[in-house]
Amino acid sequence: MKSFSLDERGAVEEVRLHNALCVSKQNQIITCIMAWTFASFFGWGNISCWGEALSVKVVPLNVDVGARVVGPVGALVYRGGVELTSEDSRFGGLSGLLVGQDGKRMLAISDKGWWLQGDLIYNQRGDLLGVQGAAILPMRSLEPRSKFTLDAEAVVQTGKGGLIVAYERQHRLWSYKDVWSGPKPISMGEVLSDLPLNSGIEALVLMAPGELLAITETGTAESNFTALYRTQSGISRIQYPYHSYFRPSDAVRLASNSLLVLERGYNREVGVGARLVLVQLRTPNGSFEITGDVVVDLGWPIPLDNFEGLAIVSRPSAPTYIYLLSDDNYSRAQRTLLMMFELEIWR
Repeated sequence: MKSFSLDERGAVEEVRLHNALCVSKQNQIITCIMAWTFASFFGWGNISCWGEALSVKVVPLNVDVGARVVGPVGALVYRGGVELTSEDSRFGGLSGLLVGQDGKRMLAISDKGWWLQGDLIYNQRGDLLGVQGAAILPMRSLEPRSKFTLDAEAVVQTGKGGLIVAYERQHRLWSYKDVWSGPKPISMGEVLSDLPLNSGIEALVLMAPGELLAITETGTAESNFTALYRTQSGISRIQYPYHSYFRPSDAVRLASNSLLVLERGYNREVGVGARLVLVQLRTPNGSFEITGDVVVDLGWPIPLDNFEGLAIVSRPSAPTYIYLLSDDNYSRAQRTLLMMFELEIWR
């Protein structure tokens, strides 16, 4: 089995590991049982025991650490980034991202129904160097496995350590107790039935216990997309502003009524683009309303690609860090990029 890591100079080093993940088969079984038993305490648990080890090559991006991208109401400070590649055909198409609040572990979902986990590694300054110990595990399904049934686009962690995943094509929300468990459907009534085949929910945010915000990349009006706010009392439709180029692709919660939305854009004339938007969710006159301000437009010296994953690590008395992940659509013309930034918001 192969693993790849980076030394602090940024050079790629190939490390060969023994086939066994643990010292002995008996120790491996004990370790895996412990990981499964305590999964709820560690969020999604450690799938490297039950999943299959995945050989991933890590190449650092040619961007200076500390580079700043400044926008209207905020800035990003680059804290490291890498390109991830693998000869395994299951790797790629990563559309949703979670990072543990200690910043040590990442969990991603793919367009073809795979969980991908890895340990994040840093230098002594806390800059992102890469990913090691990658493992892959099929997402369990109530349907036969196919691109049509397992096109996972967004994931959010619940307060109890579980996971909620949004699927496209067959539009639906499924909840998982952990990465090994089978899913349970979340009722959304008929609100997802009119979504186009390949334009469904792209972002999920747990706004409060039992309150879920889902943002789609389509809508009934030319200038708005549809967002859905699900509470115990029902589902409300909200209009998400659309400006003809950028579309929402992921989001994270910042405060009780605000979130940071990752938006991507592409057309043949302009090419690819990405930006971060500070969104306020208000309830004037008892109805939900979304307003937003652009925090920053991504661009030079930050490389652009099809960014679909956004994760946040926010701890008291410490900087707020965000992680961006791009979806290569299983295409050699695109890349899987993972980058870390320090987030500054001035409003």
